[in-house]
Amino acid sequence: KVAVTARKPSPPPTRAAAPFERPTPAPTAAPASGGALEDEDEEYNFGEALAGTCEDMCPAEEIELREHFGDCDLAERIDPEDRTRTSRELAVKRFARTMGPDEVMRSPHTLRTRGALEKTMHHLLGLLDHPQYSFARLHKFLWD
Repeated sequence: KVAVTARKPSPPPTRAAAPFERPTPAPTAAPASGGALEDEDEEYNFGEALAGTCEDMCPAEEIELREHFGDCDLAERIDPEDRTRTSRELAVKRFARTMGPDEVMRSPHTLRTRGALEKTMHHLLGLLDHPQYSFARLHKFLWD
């Protein structure tokens, strides 16, 4: 015969922290005025932030350059066969990294206003439903 011994119920397991529940690290810099973190390596004066003045979806200088080099996307062209002609109503500013505070692309006349950004978003969303363009065709244009 086998002797059966009664077991005590084991205590409930303690809840261990899940791997995704990590404590939030403390900021590495003290908050500056306005709630931004200071970066000792940067020499920018954030009190002098640029305000955009461009009311178009693309600054005139960029339109001229892209027309000159035949760099207008199909969705921006007046004539689908002519890569060198676009208009203020079709051209959309391309993404460009700024290299520093003295860059031409950081001039107020090349930065769009909130109204221009909203107009651009409505234009781009409208292209998604346009029968002339497939999503695959628009993907590269929208990503840029």
